[in-house]
Amino acid sequence: LPACSLPPFGGWTTADREVLTRPPLSTLHAILSAGLVPVLHGDCVLDSIRGCTILGGDTLTRSLAACLAPRRVVFLTDVEGVFSRPPEEEGATLILEIKVLGNRTWEIAKMLETETTMLVKDVSFSCANHDTTGGIEAKIKDAVSIASQGIHVFIVEAGTEHALRAMDMDLNSVPEQKDWRGTWIHVSK
Repeated sequence: LPACSLPPFGGWTTADREVLTRPPLSTLHAILSAGLVPVLHGDCVLDSIRGCTILGGDTLTRSLAACLAPRRVVFLTDVEGVFSRPPEEEGATLILEIKVLGNRTWEIAKMLETETTMLVKDVSFSCANHDTTGGIEAKIKDAVSIASQGIHVFIVEAGTEHALRAMDMDLNSVPEQKDWRGTWIHVSK
């Protein structure tokens, strides 16, 4: 893959961790026109309130999605998707579908291998000590913000067949994907 790193420092700034400025989209277009794949990631940026902070890749993606309006956004993680509790805990269940309601609120629409309905307030989030950007809870917040624009969002394990399918599947057939593993986030219809 002809990848080209596009670090955020020097081109992005924040105000209390919210994006204030970003590089012109012409930079991304030039990379794409050259046949390269831009690789974006979280990193340190200047922050008008904090001095310097970490701009997470999820927040960076939310900002770009608002400008570029893609049909889909795929977040790659080290687990299958969003779980009802930390995946290493007993009883953790993969959440297959999250529907975004008004005001960027959301509900669990479908879980793996369970008929049990779970309320959002019953979901238990964790964040690794080394994660300074908010962990899975912040990822869901950014994903819901992106989905509220009508963009399909997938959270799926990197390096798997499921990740490849998330990047390529027909968006009209997502509900019928019985053997697919990941979390699909979209606007409730």
